[in-house]
Amino acid sequence: MSAIRRVALALSALACTPAPAPVPAPVPAATSRPDVSDAAAAEPPLPPSPVDAGAADADAGPPNAPARSTPGSFRCGPGTCATGTQTCCGAGTRGVCVPSVPNDAPQGKMGYLKTQWEICDKAAFEQTGYSMSHIDRCDESIDCGKGEACCDQFLFSGGTLGECTRLPANGTTPCDFGERCIESATCRLPGTECIEGYCKKRVTQLRCGEAECSGATPVCCADPLGCQAECQSFKRVLCTKHADCVSGQKCAVFGYGAACLRLMQDPESQQLVCQNDGDCTLRCASAGGKRQRCRVSEIPWLESCQCP
Repeated sequence: MSAIRRVALALSALACTPAPAPVPAPVPAATSRPDVSDAAAAEPPLPPSPVDAGAADADAGPPNAPARSTPGSFRCGPGTCATGTQTCCGAGTRGVCVPSVPNDAPQGKMGYLKTQWEICDKAAFEQTGYSMSHIDRCDESIDCGKGEACCDQFLFSGGTLGECTRLPANGTTPCDFGERCIESATCRLPGTECIEGYCKKRVTQLRCGEAECSGATPVCCADPLGCQAECQSFKRVLCTKHADCVSGQKCAVFGYGAACLRLMQDPESQQLVCQNDGDCTLRCASAGGKRQRCRVSEIPWLESCQCP
């Protein structure tokens, strides 16, 4: 699992734990969750014979990408679903393939996944015994049409959506957490290659304190401090400046890690790197609307925008 997805999940994890009865997915303040207030009184019919695509440990997070590209299908648990006609309703590392249904509104508008969400929410619980944690319609951009990328998007607090999203003409990423990939040849974001399941810029000269990591200690870590052979993914320093990221992303410090993000869910805990106070434009709700200031972060060689 990539560092970016771990960050998103660590901020507000959705536990895939057994429940005595199906529980509606959480309703975030401003997400694409269906507006169920105008839903019909009867529950939507479950598509016939959904396919349980896997029976792996559902307590873990979504599965890592398969080892090679598979045109015409995409990963769903340990199994696969058919590209273009099926949707994967994920519960941890398990997945259930159901027929894809047309969106209820234009992509990205409130409620556009209403019907698919309701079908997946029910199918995931009935087939796996666990609550839905993600919905997928692709695992790499060759599953998408021309001019689209397979994006890992924010779905709800702790949950993600893998769907094909049109690429902007200016080359910026439309993906909240990144363009999904299996092989570098499938990456459609300019100047990227497939690194740990996402299309990223390869940072060749990453400053790690006073050193640049290489050889037997290639990983820059904030805890333990410095170049290491390995460390926990959420303690890795993957960027030190915004130029290390793809267009549309910013380098942010979160506790003892740093990574490129497009979606800033909590600017007070996801702190943009900075060089001076002028780089900090966000205001702090917890401090009466005062602007953030550039201060030394938990990573001693990086400064970040922080609330007073």
